Amino acid sequence: MTGVQFVRRIQYLYERGRRRPATGRRAPARDWVRRTAHNVTVIISGGQAGVDRAALHVARIHGIPYGGWVPAGGWAEDRTAAPGLLVEFPLLRPPWTSDPAERTELNVRDSDATLIVAPRSLHSPGTELTATLALRHGKPCRVTHGSDPSEVARWLEAIGPGVRLNVAGPRASEWAEGYETCRALLNAVLTPT
Repeated sequence: MTGVQFVRRIQYLYERGRRRPATGRRAPARDWVRRTAHNVTVIISGGQAGVDRAALHVARIHGIPYGGWVPAGGWAEDRTAAPGLLVEFPLLRPPWTSDPAERTELNVRDSDATLIVAPRSLHSPGTELTATLALRHGKPCRVTHGSDPSEVARWLEAIGPGVRLNVAGPRASEWAEGYETCRALLNAVLTPT
């Protein structure tokens, strides 16, 4: 299913959900669409421990589809043996190489925008590569430290409807607080008001 087909399907479900069934209750489709707050329809992540993993967990909690590329064998720093991360997140796809840089580029390429969650004083080569690739591919990119969900929400709304959001940031070994910071930020942004 292409991105356009996916968006059309969501619009159809939304319209169908607006009609009330004979019981007087709303159809579940409308509730699902409402949960994809701030135009996010898919969360894309590389699955690495830390920020990436938090994005995948939040997607599941909010009922938002997830996807993305992971290194060959589902490798992550905390799951080194195949199938690695693919056991917990089977919709992630391994590319033809185990190079994490390849995974990073594919995730940027396949998204509409990239949100980087990182601390102010950290040099992370992978995170810097993500920002560089977003610029190279002409994709909107926002770096946040996780302290202002309203700023991220405004940025997402400005992008427009149907955003496939790539969420990236330092791995857990580089930033121990990354998982919790990203989880709290995305929960605040994606919770309908």
